[in-house]
Amino acid sequence: RLDHELKPYLRAGFDATEPLLLDCLRLAVYQIRFLDRIPTHAAVHTAVEMARDRRSQGQGRFVNGVLRAWLRGEESPLPSDPVQALAIEESHPLWLVRRWVAECGIQDARARSQANNQTAPLTIRAQGDAPDRAALVQRLEAEGAELAMGRWAPDALRIVSHPRPFAGESFKAGWWTVQ
Repeated sequence: RLDHELKPYLRAGFDATEPLLLDCLRLAVYQIRFLDRIPTHAAVHTAVEMARDRRSQGQGRFVNGVLRAWLRGEESPLPSDPVQALAIEESHPLWLVRRWVAECGIQDARARSQANNQTAPLTIRAQGDAPDRAALVQRLEAEGAELAMGRWAPDALRIVSHPRPFAGESFKAGWWTVQ
């Protein structure tokens, strides 16, 4: 999706643009498009500084120019082909979306793509000095965790919420590992 939005603003062409500069551009477009706590000017500034620091002053100007043009421009229209449009919208490889559409139709392919873009749950299991899963549950709940039983493995736990799971005493003491 990010590449689709950037392509019209790369005069030399997408494939001719240095990968590091593409990464700087992608980072800024992602921050502007999808994150609400980073101001636009900060995203542009960071991308320009990264390009300048890693390449040159001129490359920083290039990144600045592309981002400024992108910000002034209109959103790039999606292709009329619904499979190609879905691949761009959901940032999935076209070959994979084509396979899913062939197997189960466009609606299911969209649902799979959207589900695939969700953050995976943090699933753990007791290990080390943890006496058993019940003791681990008690210790995690004392740390402020909200838990659910794992879906696939009998000893798995899913951390629904935890203030800082990898800073908690249960993790530091080696009571659990990520699955």
